[in-house]
Amino acid sequence: MENDLTAPRCGRWPRTAHPSRASRVVPSAVACLLSVAGAACVEVTAPPLEGAAEEEVGEASEALVTGGVGCSGRQWIAVQQQHAACAVPPPGWNVSPLFGPTAPPGLSSLCRYESMAGVGAIPPSAVAMLHQALTAQGATEITEDCVVVEPLAGQFAAEVRPWLRAEMLEHLGAAGPLPAASKSSAVEIAVVDSSPDAVEGTIPHGLLEHGYTMAWIAREVACPPGACTGHVTTHLALPHVSNTSVNLLRGGYFGTRGQLAQAIFRAVEAWKGAYPARGRLVINLSVGWEPDAGCGDPGVPGGLSLSERAVFLALEHAACHGALVVAAAGNDPGGPQPIHPAGTVMPGGPVCPAAWSVTSAPSASRCAAIEAPGYALAMGTTPLLYAPSSAPSLPVDNALLFAVGGVDYADRPIVRARTGGSPRLAALAFGGVAGEDPVKLPVPLTGTSVAAAAVSGIAAALWAYRPDLTATEVMDLVYRSGTLLLRKADFAAPGVADEVRRVDRCQALVAGCPPGQSATTCPAQGMKCVPAPPAEATQNPAWSQALGGLLAGDVADAVSYAGPAQPLGTPIGSSLYRSLAAAPWVHPQPERPPCGACVFRRSDRRLYVEIGASFPTQRVLTGMTLTLTGIAPLEGRPHSVSLCAAEPSAGDLQHDAVHRARHPVGPGSQRGAVGLALVGRHRPQHHDHCLDHGADPAGALSAV
Repeated sequence: MENDLTAPRCGRWPRTAHPSRASRVVPSAVACLLSVAGAACVEVTAPPLEGAAEEEVGEASEALVTGGVGCSGRQWIAVQQQHAACAVPPPGWNVSPLFGPTAPPGLSSLCRYESMAGVGAIPPSAVAMLHQALTAQGATEITEDCVVVEPLAGQFAAEVRPWLRAEMLEHLGAAGPLPAASKSSAVEIAVVDSSPDAVEGTIPHGLLEHGYTMAWIAREVACPPGACTGHVTTHLALPHVSNTSVNLLRGGYFGTRGQLAQAIFRAVEAWKGAYPARGRLVINLSVGWEPDAGCGDPGVPGGLSLSERAVFLALEHAACHGALVVAAAGNDPGGPQPIHPAGTVMPGGPVCPAAWSVTSAPSASRCAAIEAPGYALAMGTTPLLYAPSSAPSLPVDNALLFAVGGVDYADRPIVRARTGGSPRLAALAFGGVAGEDPVKLPVPLTGTSVAAAAVSGIAAALWAYRPDLTATEVMDLVYRSGTLLLRKADFAAPGVADEVRRVDRCQALVAGCPPGQSATTCPAQGMKCVPAPPAEATQNPAWSQALGGLLAGDVADAVSYAGPAQPLGTPIGSSLYRSLAAAPWVHPQPERPPCGACVFRRSDRRLYVEIGASFPTQRVLTGMTLTLTGIAPLEGRPHSVSLCAAEPSAGDLQHDAVHRARHPVGPGSQRGAVGLALVGRHRPQHHDHCLDHGADPAGALSAV
């Protein structure tokens, strides 16, 4: 979207000097009246400071890519004839079995090829030579392993982190300790995400904090102080910092499907090395890729591309070892419907691999074909697969993996819920935050990633007390014990219940270990716990006076700008451009969006916005549009409206510090503000949620 210099102005950003290598300019706070305008938020990279090393993938390097976005010609997967060694590539390429030298027969035919050349896309001639060499040696299929896997959450401010952590755990039914049980069994929770590999119980930070936060959410739920039922490991699936470079020591921002498959496989193998000390395995996948990047149908012969097949085989390998796999259903990336800027149809439904939750887990005969006969003997008498004789009377979802959707504190789908993407399992997904230091917590996240991590922790906690159950039986108890939300899932396996339920730890444990339960691994008196509070009236929990006071000074100090309001219904930026949160492989972006905090204050109809200090300093913001998404008061459905355009008239904003703004909201029908986006020509930046803030008669702060 081009800058619209005729758009109504809500005020002016202060003029700043263009940054030099020797100095930085700190602009003042800004604010404006909420109005509907067509200006965009265009993010421009300023000249780097001395020593800066931020890598960009520009148009020149994209000219040589061999496929769609994220394809650079550097990584390929090939299929060799069964039992044959990987074909030898031409000079300049590394080759390795995709799943390592000890992969079982069903996975050993996949080979990975990676260019040894420096940064940049690979010329078509080099790719052609690779294909010729592999084909001549018997490769039956070759496909590029493009960068498409992404974390599935957004972020906001730091001031409310401890409060959100406590509210999250309470709403998940996980605020208290777990009861002691002498025979409970530790369950391994493998978080396949952006954190580097770690299997000894520590949770490492990465360049992207997404994996760290997901791992800690799962740990907080399954391993509270006192009785601990979960052992968390991390496995790097997102090593890319750009299309053409990876960071294996600290992780990256996104990855390929082949890398995701490898990480799932490593998680299973690491757990096998720890067995039987950790008798069960839960794998958390708070990552995924858009269906338009390729999400084939496993039920159709030839329905999966080679890179998709690699992930599917890794998931089958996990299921054959009895693993319980939880996958985030995904977030709406924005953009026009039904066509997005790439010119291809933007499909609805969940992201992949969550879309495969309607696929059944592999049968015993299928597992024998993948793993080799007798593979399960090493696992002793532990039941690895779903046994029909032990099933409840109602149909159970014997799925390859379990997709999880996200709801807010009002039990509504989160603001960026995908069209057609709501599964039957749901959990809190708003403002999830956890970490090793309860004071210095990471940035809260909103997205189905949070819900998936919470469900992984809940399943692990239940499984620790009921190790006699299979993964299918555990998830059946988790689902059936949840709170009915009185709506149907958008997708579910044939024959199973399709009502959406919000799950929590307390209800799942009571269902698994009721009073009088004969299982010796349950506490003798059964499970007793305080259930999660009922749904809030609005999307976030009620504010305390202390929390309101924490932000009052910031709001008072912010400079206000005013301008004419526009009618509702004016086209908004987030409907025109697809978020880079869904396509980081095109141009890697910082995880933190420009807007670090967002609070909608009902009492004086003002939107309080803060540009986060963590947003990179070498950025210039121009023509910023704020888009607030809320609930229309009559229809009760999501409703988006552009509220403010801050158009610089005499220079750009060079961001260097925290900037705060107050935006008075004019008369209108918008209620239940739930999201904010700053949108630009090539740089849509979504801020997934705003806190609703208003004063009730008793003086406490509550939501709209």
